[in-house]
Amino acid sequence: YVAQLTGKQLISYVSDDHLTFKQFSLSPIYWVNRLILRNNVKHTAKYYSLLYTMTQEQLNEYQPVLQVPMKLLKKTGDFTSKPNFKDFNEKPIVLFYGGNLIYNRYKTLAKLAEVIQKLNEETMHFQLLIASQTPITENINKLLNDGKNSILLGKLNSVQMQEYYQLADIVLHVESFDLKQRLLTRLSFSTKIIDLLHTGRCVMAICWRESSPYKYLKSEHAAICVDDFCTLEEELKNLIKNPKIMHHYANQAWNCGERNHNKEKVIADFRKDIELLIS
Repeated sequence: YVAQLTGKQLISYVSDDHLTFKQFSLSPIYWVNRLILRNNVKHTAKYYSLLYTMTQEQLNEYQPVLQVPMKLLKKTGDFTSKPNFKDFNEKPIVLFYGGNLIYNRYKTLAKLAEVIQKLNEETMHFQLLIASQTPITENINKLLNDGKNSILLGKLNSVQMQEYYQLADIVLHVESFDLKQRLLTRLSFSTKIIDLLHTGRCVMAICWRESSPYKYLKSEHAAICVDDFCTLEEELKNLIKNPKIMHHYANQAWNCGERNHNKEKVIADFRKDIELLIS
C-alpha cells in the first residue's frame, strides 16, 4: 500500500523464517498458516528495492524465491577499544550462560551440567553459572541447580550481566538439538552472539552444525564449536590440559567482532546503500 501510494523505493529487513518449508509440525493448521505467510512474503517482496537479512544462509535460500536485491545487514557492537583479557590460570573454569531457556535450550545446558559433574568427581575443574529471565520449573531447577557444578543465578540486570561476563572464563551460546527446535532456529542470529564476542572471553557454541550461528562462528574461528554431545567431554578435557586455548579463542572472538560487527562501519555501509538507491 505504501509503495503504491507514494511511489517511493522500499528497503525491508527479514529475520524470522516465514518463507521456507524446512520446519517440523504435525498440525495441518500450522502448514496452512505457513503457506499464507509464504505467499504474503512473496507478494510484498516484489515492492522492495532492497531486502536485508541477518544471515548468509537466509539470503541464499530467499533470493532465488523472492528474486529481489538482497544484502546482509550485520548486528553491531562497540569494538573500538579492547577489553582486559583474563588470565586463565584459576580453577574452577567458569562457564557462563546468560539468556532464555525456551526452545529446549535448557536440555543442552543440562547435558553440559552432566558432563561437568562427571569431570568434577575428584577435582573441581568447572562450574556452570546460568542467568535467565525464563520462569524456572521444578524440573529445570533439578537439572541445572545442584549448587556446586551448576548454579542458577535467576534474573540479572544489564550491569550484573556484564559483571558475570567478566567473571567468566567461557561464555556460552547454546541451542536445542531437538528436531523441531533445530529447524525453528536454524536461520536465527541472536543479538547475544555479538554480546559474547564483545566480552573478551572465550566463546563456546553448543548447537546444530547446520545452524547459521554455528556455521558463522566456525568459519570465523571465533568460538569453540560443539555440534555433538559425544565430543563435549573431550572438548572440556582439552581445556583442562591446555588453558591457553581459551586465551586464543577470546582473541579470535574479539577480532571477529571488530572485523565484522563494528557499529560505525556497518552504519556507514547502510547509509551508502540508501544513498545509492536515492541517486
